[in-house]
Amino acid sequence: MYLIKITNKSKSNVQKQGIVITARCHPGETVGSFVMEGVITNLIKTNCPIADYLREKCIFYIVPMINPDGVCAGNNRTSLAGVDLNRRWRKPDMVLLPEVFYLKSFIEEMTSDHITIFVDLHGHSKKNN
Repeated sequence: MYLIKITNKSKSNVQKQGIVITARCHPGETVGSFVMEGVITNLIKTNCPIADYLREKCIFYIVPMINPDGVCAGNNRTSLAGVDLNRRWRKPDMVLLPEVFYLKSFIEEMTSDHITIFVDLHGHSKKNN
């Protein structure tokens, strides 16, 4: 998994709000990748007052694809181990579910400092409007 950090360096990071954004927990939800691409593209814009303001006030920790093995295997909802990662956040096993284990550990470690928002992007094929 990749972790992308987007912020400005003009202010101490301790004073900034932390925002975690993740996508593709379920491999078949490809629209999550398109939304994530839009999020990243807009956050890194130069000479954009909104992007400049957000980078000044926040640190964005972005995991564009939580489940790359499941995506590569062509799975719809599960990891390579055949497990729905989105249903295993309570007590993730470090060996069976390293994606969730390490992401949860990172969030818990950072929460004591400044993580205030967690956004998990999903897409649904059967929800209308």
